[in-house]
Amino acid sequence: MSPEKLKSFEKPQLSIARTLFDAKCVLLNFEKPFTFSSGIQSPIKIDCEKLTKFPFYFQSVVAGFASIIHQNYLDFDYFCGVIKGGVPFANSLGRKFSKPVVARLGRKQDEERRKLFSGEISPNSQVLLIEDVITSVESVAIVGE
Repeated sequence: MSPEKLKSFEKPQLSIARTLFDAKCVLLNFEKPFTFSSGIQSPIKIDCEKLTKFPFYFQSVVAGFASIIHQNYLDFDYFCGVIKGGVPFANSLGRKFSKPVVARLGRKQDEERRKLFSGEISPNSQVLLIEDVITSVESVAIVGE
């Protein structure tokens, strides 16, 4: 049975959450919080990159994301995956929606802020950002010119 059919009776957000728990991607440590590359600390970490090793779980999450995009009538020109965990999701969604994909480079690749993206984005384009880890909006930056 395909991931799309398996949990079609659930809200996509619940299906995604259930999949992340089933795949053991949700990590909790209240005594020693996780420190992300941004420096932000959190007692919760969701390891989305782990999903790429389990195609069934990965496709289930992609199907959930696709459902959310459809349900909310999101209109955009590009998918942008954040290096490195967001890129596989952006690539899969790009194929599913027939949209181009670019990647948001990480801090190490972006130290001098000369090049923020791999790939080209047309001016005035709408971009759907696929982040790999978000615990607060502090680590998300809107880039526009």
